[in-house]
Amino acid sequence: MLCTGAVCPCSTARELPGTASHSQIVWSKPALATVLRAARAGAVPARELLAERARVLGSAVALLRDMLNPDDLVVGGQAFTEYPEGMADVEAAYAKSSTLPPRDIRVTAFGNRVQEAGAGVVSLGGLYADPIGAMRRVFGRVGVSA
Repeated sequence: MLCTGAVCPCSTARELPGTASHSQIVWSKPALATVLRAARAGAVPARELLAERARVLGSAVALLRDMLNPDDLVVGGQAFTEYPEGMADVEAAYAKSSTLPPRDIRVTAFGNRVQEAGAGVVSLGGLYADPIGAMRRVFGRVGVSA
């Protein structure tokens, strides 16, 4: 587990999933919407809660970036897209935690539909990797020749 600072309810360890996930507070969609509205209305506890999550996610992004060193950093998921006001905290924690030279973090253009887009990419992977083979599987070799 990634040590982050938030105490996991199942142990005394401080772990990423307990801090970053919606389940930390047993958030349902309506509850998350309520927290977001409260934060945007200026409620300090709601803002602090979302800021802490943003800082933990920023540290996690830095750790992954330091291990994998990708060419681009694009983050997605509701933690980033539902509360873009938290990106400043994500970026600050990322900059503080990363050992590599600075790099910009971008939020996915898919918004709250990033999981659906990812599923589409996986679904189309076989077609792009072997289009003729995919056509043969679909049409049972009838009318398709190599």
